[in-house]
Amino acid sequence: MTFVSYAQNFEDVLLWRALRHVGRGFYIDVGAAHPDVDSVTRAFYNCGWTGINVEPVAGYAQRLEAARPQDTTLRLALGEIPGQAPFFTVPGTGLSTLESSVAQDYRTQGFTVEEGTVAIETLSAICRRHAPAEIHFLKVDVEGAERAVLAGADFDAFRPWIILVEATKPMSAEETHATWEPLLLAADYRFVWFDGLNRFYIAAEHHAALAPHFRTPPNVFDDFLRVADTEWARRINAAEAAADALRDRTQVAEAWTQLAEDRADAASRQVLGTLAEASRARTLGHEVTALQASLGQQRAQAGQQQARAEQAEAWLALMRASTSWRITGPLRRAVRLLRPSRAQPPAAASIPAAPPPPPAPTADPEWN
Repeated sequence: MTFVSYAQNFEDVLLWRALRHVGRGFYIDVGAAHPDVDSVTRAFYNCGWTGINVEPVAGYAQRLEAARPQDTTLRLALGEIPGQAPFFTVPGTGLSTLESSVAQDYRTQGFTVEEGTVAIETLSAICRRHAPAEIHFLKVDVEGAERAVLAGADFDAFRPWIILVEATKPMSAEETHATWEPLLLAADYRFVWFDGLNRFYIAAEHHAALAPHFRTPPNVFDDFLRVADTEWARRINAAEAAADALRDRTQVAEAWTQLAEDRADAASRQVLGTLAEASRARTLGHEVTALQASLGQQRAQAGQQQARAEQAEAWLALMRASTSWRITGPLRRAVRLLRPSRAQPPAAASIPAAPPPPPAPTADPEWN
């Protein structure tokens, strides 16, 4: 798994290379400062380690307590003997110091320096109260007070496997280890690495196993990323996820658009079909109206013909019922007998319209 480095100079990468085989180890961070920014121990805490954070600046100590509930955070400074001492705070930085000369350099460089006092404990005392028998590494970053911290240790009773100490003058590349290194060498610690800022030492009893891990600087084979890079990676991944989601939404929108277009085409075809049907219906309506008018005319004509037929039948019936019709009956029969026989005339091409019926018979003395 890729290791995420929080330290400013990859100190945690070298320590992890040497100590990754330890399950849940223990550290002491003297001058811990911010729980995340430039922290040598944050990555180890993330991996399940715990330890002691020594931090005299109240603001940083409060943050450590909030961010590292499994750690022990001590709001004090370490020195050669317990008591009280002047303390110079440089707000908003990790430069706060017990050394008045260092504080004066800060003022010269334009930093705001606030002077107060702080409780002092020894490293041996806090180890007795808070540390287990096995301490895997000790880190010391106290802006010029390194010798006092190491002088207050009991390296016979408590022997961290690895000790790393900031070894340059604050805000400078000037090395300062000559003032405190003899204390470590006398306690049977062996120097193994200088990274330009810190010097690393290994207890003699662990030297053979751990020293090979300090032959090379942090490199690609350590499989690590700076925490800032992981933030960019997180943002890139989030951006890619957002782009994927946008592409998905775009595809869905395109599908809905296509569906809407298909439905619009279908509706258009339906409307055109409806308009065509409406046109046909109007044409049929006109034809029905014309047929109804023609039927009305034919019915009127039929009524007229019926009336004429009925009138003719009435006239004929009246005529046959008259006296003259009866008197002339023998005469009509004689005429039919005397009329020579002749062939039937050919069928007429068409039957002529019936002549208008004779006027209705009136009472005539001649017919009576």
